[in-house]
Amino acid sequence: MTHPTRFCRWFFLLLFLCCSVLDAEDVKLREQAVQLMESANAASLLAGYRDYEQVVSFTFHDLINGQITTGTYSRTSAGSEGRREEFNYGTYHAVLVIAGDRQSSTRIYNEAPEIGELVDQLPIFLGRFDDQDAIRSIEDSNVGGRAAKCINFDTHLGVGIQANQMCVDAERGTLLRWRVGDELRENSDFFQISTLWEPGHIRHFVRGALRVEIEQRISHTPVPVDVKTFSPPSGEWSKWWKCQNYRRAVGIFTPMPPPGSQGTDIVDVVVRAFISDKGVVQPSIIVSSLRPDLNNEAMKLVATWKFDALMCNDKVAATTADLVVHFQGR
Repeated sequence: MTHPTRFCRWFFLLLFLCCSVLDAEDVKLREQAVQLMESANAASLLAGYRDYEQVVSFTFHDLINGQITTGTYSRTSAGSEGRREEFNYGTYHAVLVIAGDRQSSTRIYNEAPEIGELVDQLPIFLGRFDDQDAIRSIEDSNVGGRAAKCINFDTHLGVGIQANQMCVDAERGTLLRWRVGDELRENSDFFQISTLWEPGHIRHFVRGALRVEIEQRISHTPVPVDVKTFSPPSGEWSKWWKCQNYRRAVGIFTPMPPPGSQGTDIVDVVVRAFISDKGVVQPSIIVSSLRPDLNNEAMKLVATWKFDALMCNDKVAATTADLVVHFQGR
C-alpha cells in the first residue's frame, strides 16, 4: 500500500486477487473462496467512513529477548479532509496531523519498527488471493465460538508448497483467523460501527510465540470533525500534495545472499531503507528478524541494491521501503 506523499512508504502484502491458478483446482471452489475473502474486506474496510475516533492499546513481545513494551495509539478522522494520529510506545511519542493540503508531524524516519507493524494491522489485517494460491477445500468450523467458513489453500513459494488457512465468520463475513506460513493472526470481540464490523481484540503470533496483542475501539464523533481545529505538532505546516501518475521504485539490482548448506529452509530479514531519487539505497534499521546474527549481513547487502526511483507527478522522488532479504539454508 502506498501513501501519496513526497516520501512514500510501500510494503509487501501476502495475497492479492488474480484470475490464474496454481496447479489444478476446482473453479467453483475458488470462486466461493474469493467471494468469502472479498466479503471479509467489504465487512471491515474503513475507507469512505469519516468522523470517528479510534483508541488503541497494544503490547509487543520481543521474540528474541522476551522484552515486553506497551503503547497507545489514537486517531481522529475527518475522512479525506484529514486526520490526527498520536503514538506512544515506550519512551517514544509522536503526532501526525493532516488537514486538507497541509501536514505536520513529529514522527521520525528511524522510529521503532513496531510503529509501522502496528499501523499495518489497524483496524484489521486483510488480504486477497493471487495466482500463487490454490484453493483446496472450504470447511465448516468454529473459531472463537463463532460459526466459520475456513478456506484451506496452498501457496507456491518457488522452493515448495505452503499450506495456509483463512477463516471467515459465517454470519458477519468478517475475517476471524489468518494462518499463513509461520504467522497466525486472530481477530475477536468484533463491534459494529455503522455498517462495518471491526475487531476489538487482535493477536499476532510468529512461530507459535505471541508477537503483539491489540485492544481497540472505534466510535462515531457526536459532531463532524473539523480539521481547522487541528494544530501543527511540529510548530509549522508543510504542503501535502497528492501523487498522480504513480510508479513505485523498481528494483534493478537486488541480489540475495548465497545459500548455505543447512537445507532449504528460508529465513527472512526485513530491512527498512531510504531509496533516494537516484535509486541509491541507504539501510536504516532492522524491522523484523528472528536471526540477529544475520542482521549485519542483510544491512550490508541491501546497501548494494539499486532501483529505478519512484515516479510521482512525472518526476523522480525519494521513498522509504521495507526490503526483504531471504537467507536459505542458513
